[in-house]
Parts: sequence; C-alpha cells; structure tokens
Amino acid sequence: MKIKVMEYNIFNGFFDRDKNNELKPNKEREQAAKKIVNQEKPDILILTEADHTKNKNFKQNYKEIFNYPHGVFASKPLAHRDFGIGILSKYPIVKHKTFLFPKSRWIKTSIKIKKKIIHLDAIHPNPHNTQKEKENLFKKLVNKKENPYIVGGDFNAISPYDKYDKKSLLNNFTKKLNNLEKANKIVKEIIKTNIIRFLIKKGLKDTYKEKNKKQDYSYHTQLSGNNYMRIDYILCSKDFKIISSGIIKNELAEKASDHYPIYAVLELND
Repeated sequence: MKIKVMEYNIFNGFFDRDKNNELKPNKEREQAAKKIVNQEKPDILILTEADHTKNKNFKQNYKEIFNYPHGVFASKPLAHRDFGIGILSKYPIVKHKTFLFPKSRWIKTSIKIKKKIIHLDAIHPNPHNTQKEKENLFKKLVNKKENPYIVGGDFNAISPYDKYDKKSLLNNFTKKLNNLEKANKIVKEIIKTNIIRFLIKKGLKDTYKEKNKKQDYSYHTQLSGNNYMRIDYILCSKDFKIISSGIIKNELAEKASDHYPIYAVLELND
C-alpha cells in the first residue's frame, strides 16, 4: 500500500495584510496552491497557517478549495487571524483529537486506508516558542504516538544534518524584522537542532533526508524574505518504506506562499 503525503504552509491562509494590518483574501495565491495540489494529487494534505480572519465574509473552506472528502481543523482566534492547522484526506479519518496551546497547534488523527489504520499528526509550533517550549511539545507528541506513524508540519526547527551560517541567518532575520534584538532572539532558538535530533533518536525517519543528499530549503520562496532554511518536515516510523520525497519548487510555488510544499511517498505492507 502506497500513500502520498504533502505538507504545505499556506502563509496566513492565502490572506495578505493591508496598510491597516487587516487580512484580505488573495485569490491568485489560493489558485496557485490549488493547481500545485491538483498536479501532485497527495492522498493526505497537511496544512499549516490554515487561517481564518474574524471577518465572516472571508471564511476559508479548505476542504472545498482543495476538494477533499475528509478533513479536520484546529484553530483559536488571535488578534487578526486564527493561526489554524488542518489535515485533509482522501480516506476516512476515523478518530481525531485537537490540541490548542497558546502559541502552537497540534492534531492527532487515525486514518483508515483499505484495511489498515495509520496514525498521522500535524503540528506547528510558533516560531516565537522557546526551544524548551518546543521540546516539551514534541515530547508530548512522541509519548502519545502509535505505529504505523507519520508526523508532518512546519516545525520551525532546523536539522542537525543541514548546515547553516549563523551570521547570515541573523543578517537576514534582522532585515526581515527590522529589529536586531528580536532577530537575535529567534536565531538563538532556531539554530538549535534538539527537536529533529530527538525525533530521530525516537526512531522516526526524516523522509527528505533519507532520499536526498543535497541540502535544500523549504522557506522562503521568492514571495517573501531571504532566509533559506528547511523547517518543514514529514517524518515516519520504521514501518514505512520511503519511496520518494522532495520539496516542490516551480513558478506556482514561488507565488502561492512563503513556504514550498514538501511531499513523501510511503509504502506500508498490506
């Protein structure tokens, strides 16, 4: 049994901020992302930053946008957005639980594919979480996991197997935030590799790194920013054979979001 999983941070739920910091829908970005998903045809689509504004006229229906029969979402209103996360599936989601933390989102699901049940989590810690807060979150995740298991999301963490220049990261974050103190605080936390190291130590496989020797990045696209980091992940338990994996880079991806979508094709014995 083969399944294709995609993870995609869709940047404020395809909303852009106007001069008053209000979110307005950007249909061009939405349509670009929709075309990518239609081309790739993932069986399971994990969405991070699947947001809604408080404006009832601008509610996003992601099941309808991406044309999936099954879906679970978790969100909690913040100042101008919901900071949502979701899992869309071609197969029935037979069980789910959502966790809404002050800065982070997490969904646990059990999905029935033919006669098999796979357990899939989506998770998105806030970039402003401290390393300790992220570590505690991922410890909870691993302690609750059941095999066969997949977890995906924007982890806002880098891998110990990717190499980065701290000075370049700091310069780029300073330009983006226009604030050296905030940039230094983020880089100090994100440069640590404890999260991915911990997950691999617990027996999970980084699907991208297992099939790709070349270092690549999932953030930023040409749409926004100049930092180049791999912070989006799909990891799986050893029950799965990784057939292929990658980061999708094309003209559509450059304008749909500030993150590139990632994917993994996995095989599980019937």
